[in-house]
Amino acid sequence: MASLTARERTLSQLFTKSYRFRIPYFQRPYAWTEEEAGTLLSDLSTAAANAPQDMSQASPYFLGSIVIVQSPGQAEASVVDGQQRLTTATILLSVMRDLDIALLARLQPHILFSGENSGPLTPRAADVEFFRDHFQKPQGTKALTEADMLANPAQEKMVANALHMRHELEMMTPAERKRLADFILERCILVEVKTADENGAYQVFEVMNSRGLDLKETDVLKAELIGAMPSDIQSIYADHWEDLEAALGDEAFFNLFGHIRMIHRPGKASKSMIAEVRETMDPVSDPQGFIEKTLLAYGRVFQELITSNMRMPSRSEDANRLLRPLNRLTNRDWVAPAIAFFVQTNRNADDAIAFLRALERMAYALFIQSAQPNMRTQRYGDLIKAIRKDASVAELCDMLEPSHNDKKTCRSVLDGPIYTKEHIRRIVLIRLDERLSDRGMDYDLSSVTVEHVLPQNPPPNSSWVRLFPDKRRREKLASRLGNLTLLPKRTNNKAGNYDFETKKSRYLAKGGVTPFALTSQILLEPVWNEDAITRRQTKLFDLACETWGF
Repeated sequence: MASLTARERTLSQLFTKSYRFRIPYFQRPYAWTEEEAGTLLSDLSTAAANAPQDMSQASPYFLGSIVIVQSPGQAEASVVDGQQRLTTATILLSVMRDLDIALLARLQPHILFSGENSGPLTPRAADVEFFRDHFQKPQGTKALTEADMLANPAQEKMVANALHMRHELEMMTPAERKRLADFILERCILVEVKTADENGAYQVFEVMNSRGLDLKETDVLKAELIGAMPSDIQSIYADHWEDLEAALGDEAFFNLFGHIRMIHRPGKASKSMIAEVRETMDPVSDPQGFIEKTLLAYGRVFQELITSNMRMPSRSEDANRLLRPLNRLTNRDWVAPAIAFFVQTNRNADDAIAFLRALERMAYALFIQSAQPNMRTQRYGDLIKAIRKDASVAELCDMLEPSHNDKKTCRSVLDGPIYTKEHIRRIVLIRLDERLSDRGMDYDLSSVTVEHVLPQNPPPNSSWVRLFPDKRRREKLASRLGNLTLLPKRTNNKAGNYDFETKKSRYLAKGGVTPFALTSQILLEPVWNEDAITRRQTKLFDLACETWGF
């Protein structure tokens, strides 16, 4: 690696014609939220207010470090670390400039040089025009509103931060804002770490990552791949990468690489996800091919799967109705084999429906019996190997058939005190409700709760105790599938102890109507006794066994 130099710089020294900061392709989008930007403004405002009259005597405010790659005698500087601080500082200066016309001459040269098309900071290609029009041009921030239609999350954060800053700055006097501007430019200090090696950007980036900065594994892989491409196509593939990352969100995008690893190396991971992707696929040897044929191709299928929005020439809705219950599961091991299946080009709609039906059976069998991760990894790993060997759909469905032991264990769970299985009870009940309603209802898991009809702990003098006098028998019945139903998240926990008639009219339904088919069945019962629970237990147990082939 080329030698590094480090020295202190004020913002006014950095935001000059001596620098043309450029955010390189491997950097993530702008990510600071109102919390980070607001804290910075608050700290700066306090420091400026407490500074002596002679600003040159004020204690400096340390903004942190920036790491750049800049050749001798050249203004262009690639920002390896420090994008968030430099961008936020530019946004802040832009808002201050537009609030006070008297500050225009003071601040504008540090944001956009007169008569030139680009200022001291050029953001990612996707944000260049937006940043220029709304921040680097005078009066650009005045047009910003929360209702603006923005192209990506980075622009949303820029606007949110600008609006927050404007609100805070409007409460200051013009004199206070001028003093703050002087303090920011002259007393805000950064440590500039610079290397002259243009080819060393990735090395510096990886060193910074290994020292604990908040960089993601996927950022490092992106740096490797984009850096290995010809310069004339780097921006194109960087945009492809970032568009997919924005569409999926950080967590799902990271998980996509885990599924890619599983598809190409089925089994339990022994190293970090990115290390295994590197070893298994050697993406740097063909970075364009990896991004086009793997990342984007798999990513499109992945997005359709996890949003239950498959697009097929026919039977798309049938496929999506099968994906919805899969997406409710708390583990996502089923996703990797589903991606592997759907990236195959020779799958027709009937094959897809047959595969998804079988995949749901296996996924729920493993879920209901609380199968350990190693067991799930083995099952799905074998399935992926078969898919990659072009096994027929019939062969894949045979592999997905729950074993005799799977079925036996699941029947025991479904016919036992399922309420005690907290992680599965609600998801099982929602799937049964979906079968009964047969209308493709969307369920918001956060707003659905599981309710006992016969309460777990009824008051001693209640009608429930008279109907179910044997406490041990009552407790056993209360936790079975036949006694459970679904409700919108309740607001009155005590209402669960109402007698049956009151519970039906006031609690299980409003005006005799409930959104859940499971609950509608209960409303038809004249009395809730052991016979009613036993009959309903048999019906729901049979429906579950039919649904999942148990």
